[in-house]
Amino acid sequence: MSAAQNQSTLEAKLGALQCHFTWDIDPSRSKLFRLRDNLEDIGTEEGISWLGHIYNLQGYIHYQLGFIEGARRFFSRATEALPRSRNHSDEGPWLVVNYGNLAWLHHHLGEQTESQTYLSKVDTLLNEYPSPSQDELHPEIYAEKAWTLMKFGQDKKMLAADYFQRAIRMQPDVVEWHTSHVLALVNALKHCDTPSEEDIHEKMKMAKEHDPENLYIAVHELEQRAKKGESIEDEARELARKVLRNPVSSYSGIKALLRLYTKYVSVDEAIDLAEEALKNHPDERYLKRCAALCYKWRIVFHSDPKQSMIDRAVSLHKEVISLYPHGSLVKKLDLASIYAKSNHGLAKAEQIYQELLERDLEPIEKQMFYHYYAKYLNFDRQDRHRSEEYHMRVAEMPQQTFFRENSIKCLKKIKERNRSRSAAQNQSTLEAKLGALQCHFTWDIDPSRSKLFRLRDNLEDIGTEEGISWLGHIYNLQGYIHYQLGFIEDARRFFSRATEAFRQMRNTVSDEGPWLVVNYGNLAWLHHHLGEQAESQTYLSKVDTLLNEYPSPSQDELHPEIYAEKAWTLMKFGKNKSLLAADYFQRAIRMQPDVVEWHTSYVLTSKAYAWNTPSEEDIHEKMKMAKEKDPENLYIAVHELEQRAKKGESIEDEARELARKVLRNPVSSYSGIKPLLWNYGKYVSVDEAIDLAEEALKNHPDERYLKRCAALCYKWRIFSHSYNPMEQSMIDRAVSLHKEVISLYPHGSLVKKLDLAYIYAKSNHGLAKADQIYQELLERDLEPIEKQMFYHYYAKYLNFDRQDRHRSEEYHMRVAEMPQQTFFRENSIKFLKNNLEKYRSRRHREVEELLATLGV
Repeated sequence: MSAAQNQSTLEAKLGALQCHFTWDIDPSRSKLFRLRDNLEDIGTEEGISWLGHIYNLQGYIHYQLGFIEGARRFFSRATEALPRSRNHSDEGPWLVVNYGNLAWLHHHLGEQTESQTYLSKVDTLLNEYPSPSQDELHPEIYAEKAWTLMKFGQDKKMLAADYFQRAIRMQPDVVEWHTSHVLALVNALKHCDTPSEEDIHEKMKMAKEHDPENLYIAVHELEQRAKKGESIEDEARELARKVLRNPVSSYSGIKALLRLYTKYVSVDEAIDLAEEALKNHPDERYLKRCAALCYKWRIVFHSDPKQSMIDRAVSLHKEVISLYPHGSLVKKLDLASIYAKSNHGLAKAEQIYQELLERDLEPIEKQMFYHYYAKYLNFDRQDRHRSEEYHMRVAEMPQQTFFRENSIKCLKKIKERNRSRSAAQNQSTLEAKLGALQCHFTWDIDPSRSKLFRLRDNLEDIGTEEGISWLGHIYNLQGYIHYQLGFIEDARRFFSRATEAFRQMRNTVSDEGPWLVVNYGNLAWLHHHLGEQAESQTYLSKVDTLLNEYPSPSQDELHPEIYAEKAWTLMKFGKNKSLLAADYFQRAIRMQPDVVEWHTSYVLTSKAYAWNTPSEEDIHEKMKMAKEKDPENLYIAVHELEQRAKKGESIEDEARELARKVLRNPVSSYSGIKPLLWNYGKYVSVDEAIDLAEEALKNHPDERYLKRCAALCYKWRIFSHSYNPMEQSMIDRAVSLHKEVISLYPHGSLVKKLDLAYIYAKSNHGLAKADQIYQELLERDLEPIEKQMFYHYYAKYLNFDRQDRHRSEEYHMRVAEMPQQTFFRENSIKFLKNNLEKYRSRRHREVEELLATLGV
């Protein structure tokens, strides 16, 4: 049999296994991290009957997170713990899932002999211990599958209950299966009409009788009785004494008991109980989490909390946030709620919400956050209009959750209070007029939040010197970006600055002109979104007046001022917009040929898509003309010099002369310093580029843009000498600059972090630090385009610096599988094709199939 056939047979056997790798559990990274926290909170006391299952799931989670050695360790612990949980020293059917996981792990690591060994062990166990019921899984497998699915959300709970029922039917003597079956039903009941509460209570009583030492089930059984109206205060207090004597664990029943106290005894007694538990175990993070919850219940749902209580609540929540960094979203929202209910705490609550608005949350998290933010805006900020906007965002999201249901209910109430039909018709007419405007809100620019933050940084780096001809356009785009990010007052301020800047720029007799059409359109939209319809209508009227007073010179076309601003804006949104931007500049120039900066920007835009069309020669001719029209523009001068260097001209002396001029100008990304350093690095000397960057930094030591440029030069220097020993002082300076730039551009730091990892990898003894950066980035929820870039760089690092061709190939495959058409995808596909031709790798067949699927 050929190697390919062997591989195919192996994969078929692996696919038929019953284990975590085949159970259709594919949560997000943030969910995996939260699960890891939850499993750690259960603890690893020997008395915990599910210990082997806990280790098994931890192993799977660590593998999915990329922590391979952690996965090995936990799967190995599961192998040891599972026989002990059955009071057995040897192998048995309880190891089938664990051996299946190990078979998959070794397969993924390219260790096919070991994988086959575990496959054989699974076969042996299944033959020795067949299922008591033909055509069904062994009860041990059903039980572990059920226990695992219980950890993956409400939609899995009913299935888990069914699997527990099947296991119990075949093997009715395992006490913990009965208990877990009832708990699965309790959770399923929240979203299902059956089984009934009465049926649940009967099953719970039976489970309690089967497992009298299980305080977790005892608490839930007590809650069922309280729901029916029984007085349970004394029993609850007696049960609390038992819970406090047990080891700390999320399985001890403490959290469920505190909730029971809050609902049926007293929230203040719940706080006292939580504090007593903490006093006994002051370092237990799970108890701090439970105590924080009690304080939140007291403050948010009961009136007039004392300041000392608020201070304690704030302190606990801050500590819990630091102890659960990957699961801190809910606690941050709770902290914001506590601040909002305290005296003078709204500013701190606002700060938390604004920080969360800046985060790239997963859809399910974003839905929850928007729901809480909508309620905060309504009840604490009295901003009904923005509250409605965020409830609408929640309702529009497809995830079927409590938050969506609740937001829809809120919107229905709002709809009932809406104005009369005529007001609605007026609103419809207004929205039609707004939709017809030419402005940022209608230009089909809808970038991700991370892109918006990077754009904000880039616009700030241009600066606001009076001589910058695009100042009004810069402020207009900043206003739009700040609105999209949720920073409303900043949006107002920037749109207002744009109005003033346009009036000053044109040096005309009249304050107003067609250059204000886009700005007034933005203001009309802003006021509309804020519910200020009278102000919105005022700006709509101003737009109409301007368009009537200053009609376009060409019928059926926009006014050249609008084309120019639209073109300049689109330039900021990637190369795929460059062709359209160039076309708009060309139209503006045709109607109004005397605006110098339009010619300059048109040429720069054309250069951005020169790889496609027009030709390099055509670009150079246009660039020469633009330079002649705009001789003071050093940015275009640098690019014109580059065009000549590409043609083979010697440009060293002119570059040095141009550098003197650039250094005398104010610091700005429009000054030409970055493309000049690029030219130096390519056509003069990378060491001279470093010297020039350092000279600029010496003149302006606090300018973050110059630090960014200098960091780039050092990276080029290290990259260009990657196979030669590098002076330690050079490495140290590069590291120092990159760390500083990362802190100065927190929202656009991904590339710089990858650059820093690259620098560490090329330095002596720096691989551990490079590994640390890559592991941190593996834990981040990146956007698809960022993830593709990161995986590409990580694949190259694994190949060249870690000599791990197998894992490198895995990450190149991930890049190639992603649909984004980028340089990184092309390069990864090229790597895979070359590898296929040169080596017979372990993934040979997988790579062949992938490339065939991609049609390359």
